[in-house]
Amino acid sequence: MISINLQVTSLLRSNNIIYINFCHSTMLLIISTVMLTIDTFLAFFGWFLYRREKKKGSLNVKILEPQRLVLFLN
Repeated sequence: MISINLQVTSLLRSNNIIYINFCHSTMLLIISTVMLTIDTFLAFFGWFLYRREKKKGSLNVKILEPQRLVLFLN
């Protein structure tokens, strides 16, 4: 009787560890999928904005004068 209880307890512990590892790996997979989706969306959004500004003929790039840059840094 004691032997059966120990075997059942051992089996439950090993299944619990497998279940916890499965939950952690599934959670990491979901998080990485969401992050890659957001990253891909931002990349395409930036590319789309770049193309739109390029069609207008000028990109919104500010050129700082060296004197202003030195004053700004100090």
